[in-house]
Amino acid sequence: MKQGNEKSEIKDYAGRLVLRIESEPQLAILSDLFRAFPEAEWFLVGGAVRDIIASRDDSKDFDLLVRKVDLDDLSRFLEDYGSVSLVGRNFGVLKFRGKDFKNYEELDIAWPRTEWAGMTGGYRDFEVQSDPELEVEKDLARRDFTMNAMAWDLRKHCLIDPFGGLSDIKNKTVRSVGKADQRFKEDYSRILRAIRQACQMGFEIEEETWQSVCRLAHHVEDKQKHGRERVVPEETIAKELIKSFEAGAAHAFDLLEKSDILPQIIPELVSSSDTRGILEAFSSSEFQKFFPGEKVDKETVWAAMLSDIGLLEVGRVVRRLRLSSVPGGFDAARVTWLVENMEFPSFVVVEDVKRTLLAEKFLVNPVAGRGLLHLAWVGGVKEPKLKQLIRALKDIEKNLSGDANLISGDDVMKMRNLEAGPDVGRILADLKEAQLQGDVDGTDQARDFVRKYAP
Repeated sequence: MKQGNEKSEIKDYAGRLVLRIESEPQLAILSDLFRAFPEAEWFLVGGAVRDIIASRDDSKDFDLLVRKVDLDDLSRFLEDYGSVSLVGRNFGVLKFRGKDFKNYEELDIAWPRTEWAGMTGGYRDFEVQSDPELEVEKDLARRDFTMNAMAWDLRKHCLIDPFGGLSDIKNKTVRSVGKADQRFKEDYSRILRAIRQACQMGFEIEEETWQSVCRLAHHVEDKQKHGRERVVPEETIAKELIKSFEAGAAHAFDLLEKSDILPQIIPELVSSSDTRGILEAFSSSEFQKFFPGEKVDKETVWAAMLSDIGLLEVGRVVRRLRLSSVPGGFDAARVTWLVENMEFPSFVVVEDVKRTLLAEKFLVNPVAGRGLLHLAWVGGVKEPKLKQLIRALKDIEKNLSGDANLISGDDVMKMRNLEAGPDVGRILADLKEAQLQGDVDGTDQARDFVRKYAP
């Protein structure tokens, strides 16, 4: 029975790989490549293999490995199909983007390679040797974790898995390739990557790998021997932290705290006792019940995490960690805004507050406004009050569905025979409030309001 189950699993992941590859438009060129280079061996490697096997089919980043072909010949052939860049000629790497795939990630096409690390922990401190005749298994041996050290033979439709990555995916385990200490000493950013991938995949870190993470965690803060630069660049630390918390905030907090990385990088958080519970609440079934289908954005997660340390400290932490340097965007200003305003939902009296103030807090920037509501929920604001607030916001949005500004300041000055000044601004502000309250609808009613206006 066990053997039958294993065969079924093999058929399952193999079917997913074949289907995903055949359905990906930018990989359609493979059939032409097979014909043009009949002796070449082609493999899909890296995160795409991992994600497809783990049924995480949202990967758009495809890395190809090719043996027994000259990259210059390959580059000339690909030029008829799109743009080619031999960015890593010395490393045996080219990047290709098809003519019709400008909005897609570039395909990385590389020879197998081996690496010798300088053992400083710097990700650039590697001597690389590419070889079109090198066995695929030797290329996979240089990779960080077993789930990333698999290759799918694109011609033979078979998996090459020398380090048990398939089994580790099945068992939801992050495990280093070879000795964990050596793998991390080659590149200390892998310590953070282990945590990030555990959060993204919903996996646990295998015990030996985890002990190595804890043992070597202090090296994440190492500086270069000469100069002030970090061995692990600040931008890399920021990227890994943001992605970890975005993927699984409570899980990331646990791993970073238990490994002693969090106290090193954000010592201000050491005295914050309720942070973990707040982060866990974001992924609770109760949160989903109140905010069905909504996902907390990364800025809101960081605001929740930093909320106890004070507004000035929040700004310093965000700047020190260079969170805004992360590709893909991180709105550091929104983090400080959320912390500054997070008590507003607790104290506001919905019946009495001006609708213009509610619009300013929640609707001018709807993403930030939604984050403020998420923070209010995990912060303990009673659900009846939150529901009342959300209903009020929906009414405001409905009242704003027509013209945002019914009449202009010039209209007010002509109708009331006024010069530009604070009186005009006051009338427009009160008109806007009346509109948001639903008392004014349309230009005619707005003009009537201005004509009858009495301060």
